[in-house]
Amino acid sequence: MRLARVTPIAALLLALVACSSKNSTTTTGSGGAPGASTSSTGGSGGSGGAVASSTTGSGGIPSIDCTSAAQNPILGSCLVTLFSCFQPTGSCSAQVSQTNNTTENDDVWTDGSAIDLTTHIDTMTAEGTVLSAGGAPCLTFTRSGDVDITTVIKTADGSSTVTMVVHSDTSIDITCPDMSKLSLTPSQHSAFEACFLPDVYSSQCD
Repeated sequence: MRLARVTPIAALLLALVACSSKNSTTTTGSGGAPGASTSSTGGSGGSGGAVASSTTGSGGIPSIDCTSAAQNPILGSCLVTLFSCFQPTGSCSAQVSQTNNTTENDDVWTDGSAIDLTTHIDTMTAEGTVLSAGGAPCLTFTRSGDVDITTVIKTADGSSTVTMVVHSDTSIDITCPDMSKLSLTPSQHSAFEACFLPDVYSSQCD
């Protein structure tokens, strides 16, 4: 069964912050999504900026300087470090299929990078793998929960684990491999979306 296309950003949202974001007061413009340029402007339905700074129109993510630790709470964090193995290049194709209560999202780049996400609708759980260039194993992750979403992300060899809990108020608690913790307030959630997601997913799938 062929479904509507899901972009890599949407795939990560499903894997990491699905369900909890439904209560967020910050939304992108209709049809819009964070972009990947260093400075861009998007109106309603357009593409928001992503990496160095971003400015959006009505309904968009507010302007955030992702290179500033004062504005980007995850700058240099263990979460960013963990995803450093995933730097896709080239064009990307997306395939979505559904069987009964299971949805499969497969995003593949021409350099061999890929995200494979399996979502179980009935149990509100998901698991997936992230491949780096050439198809080399990069990360695995599992997600569980409905109101509070817990995602456990591991390096392919299992040597490092990051646990992230996204609460119903969109606050985020991150536990790093050394057991240190990073907490993001609801007001910092937009910085997480504007800075982390486009940085991880620098390309859009067609």
